Amino acid sequence: MPRVSILMAVRESRFLAPAMETLLAQTMPDFELVVVDDASDSETQDRLAAYATRDGRVRILRREAADGLPVALNHGLAECRGPLIARADADDVYHPERLARQVATFDARPTLAALSCGWRRIDEAGRTLYTHRPYTGPAALRFLVMFLSPLLHPGAMLRSEAFRAVGGYDTAFWTAQDADLWARMAPRFELDNLSEPLVQWRQHGSSLTSSRGAAGRELSISVRVRQQDVYLGKPQPVHLVGSATDLLGAAGPLALSDISKAERYLAHYLTVARRREHSDVLEAFRTITASSLLRQSRWSLRARRPRVAAQLCRRAARWRLGRSIDMATPILQKGEEIV
Repeated sequence: MPRVSILMAVRESRFLAPAMETLLAQTMPDFELVVVDDASDSETQDRLAAYATRDGRVRILRREAADGLPVALNHGLAECRGPLIARADADDVYHPERLARQVATFDARPTLAALSCGWRRIDEAGRTLYTHRPYTGPAALRFLVMFLSPLLHPGAMLRSEAFRAVGGYDTAFWTAQDADLWARMAPRFELDNLSEPLVQWRQHGSSLTSSRGAAGRELSISVRVRQQDVYLGKPQPVHLVGSATDLLGAAGPLALSDISKAERYLAHYLTVARRREHSDVLEAFRTITASSLLRQSRWSLRARRPRVAAQLCRRAARWRLGRSIDMATPILQKGEEIV
């Protein structure tokens, strides 16, 4: 039985070669690569067959109909034999020590259920756009998972027992299946990140994230709504949850009114969290909110709105200094109330 099962679904072969080559070149060789051919074309089939012929660790599972990524991944999950399952996507590039470093962490931490890593965002040509070092620590991630996906999906390794205990992927989530998975795992299991960038995560127009549209956004926000309803003990307004998700998730430049709504909602959330969470968790929450406001400030400067940029910069500083709760009152609009 292999130590690790790498689980990957493939629809096209445009970026397949870098992904396959960097996975097969891992310094930790004790793995199987379970590739779900998700109704691909003949060219992709031929390329996958060539890899299977070249390396006996590659197993190809063919699907005749493309029923969505979570369906394909569940098909592959059923065939994975390793006690650890590493997700990978067919358009990304992997550090040669990715598996080795993650396996070593699992060996040292028997209560760990899922572990991802930092990443470099690359474009279609493989040029680095930016480097992201994720938040770490199970307590902080358990809290932050209510607002965003703190584990990079194609960089994640999961303990098979825990992965299967939550039922694998929910096939209703044709997008945001990772957000839904982390939301179901976080209350029961320990999640964490390695800070090192072990994945080059490719940005391109045909990716699911780029093409999901309004319906995909609504599905993603539904994950946050159900988590926050539970945490706050009552149904939350979808538009406020959506504004907070857009702000913390770096959805792009937002209108000042939407930023203010999001900030008010997050300030209220922080009030509740102060009665429940450790100071390290609160610090992570304030930091990510401050960073998000600074990002919006930079975008405002690029749009030649210096007054807005300065205001957002001041707000970010107050969050970082732990004074954010004082900002809830001034940004309330007439007739509005915190739910």
